[in-house]
Amino acid sequence: MILPLNENKLDSTKLKDFKACPRKFFYSHVLGWRSQTPNIHLEFGSAWHEAMEHLLLSGYDNDSVIEAYDLFLRRYRQAFSPETDGMFQNKTPDNAF
Repeated sequence: MILPLNENKLDSTKLKDFKACPRKFFYSHVLGWRSQTPNIHLEFGSAWHEAMEHLLLSGYDNDSVIEAYDLFLRRYRQAFSPETDGMFQNKTPDNAF
């Protein structure tokens, strides 16, 4: 007995990707290609939340703000080098401060 492959099912994510960009759908769902670069929105958000957590736990004095920014920058720089800062419009370390 031959069972159908799960890959051939069309779910809402695949349909949304196809409607947005058929080529993106083909690359990601047919060929299985994935981006090797980190997602700026996820990385910036994770770094931002780490800094905000530090502020909530430590208070908002000058030293805590500087420590929070250092935490943000350390986390952000794990994913993105300084050379990439001009590529991401508003999501840069300068704007986080």
